[in-house]
Amino acid sequence: MSGHNVWTHKGTFLLAAVGSAVGLGNLWRFPYLVGEYGGGAFILVYALTIFAVGIPILIAEIMLGRTSRQSPIMGMRHLTKTHHTSRTWESIGWLGALAAFLILSFYSVIAGWAIHYTWLMLTGSLVGADAQTISDGFALL
Repeated sequence: MSGHNVWTHKGTFLLAAVGSAVGLGNLWRFPYLVGEYGGGAFILVYALTIFAVGIPILIAEIMLGRTSRQSPIMGMRHLTKTHHTSRTWESIGWLGALAAFLILSFYSVIAGWAIHYTWLMLTGSLVGADAQTISDGFALL
C-alpha cells in the first residue's frame, strides 16, 4: 500500500463531502432568501441546479481522486499523461485549487467576524446594544 491516506469508512467520506459541498452560505443565507422571496420557485431551481451541475462535478471529483490518488492538479496531470490528451486539461485542476483558495479566503473573513463578535459578547460589550449599534460596529470591520 502506498503512503497515501484513505477514508476508513464510507460514512466519514460522505460527511466530509456533504460538509464541503453545503458550506456556510447554504446554512445561513439559503433559509433567509427562501423566506424573503417566497421560496417555492427558488427551491425548484436550486434543486435542479444541484442535480444538473453539482452531482456530476462531485462524481467527477471522486473519480479523479480514486483514479489518481493525488491532488486535483497532479491528478489532472496524471490523467492527461495516461490518456495522451492535451496538457490544457490540467487547467481544470488549477481552477479547482484556485476556487478552494478563494473560498478559504472568504471563510477566513467570516471566521474573523465570528471571533470578533464572540469576544464582544464574552466581554459584555454588546449588553444593551440595539440593532443599529451592532450594525454600525459591523461596518467598522
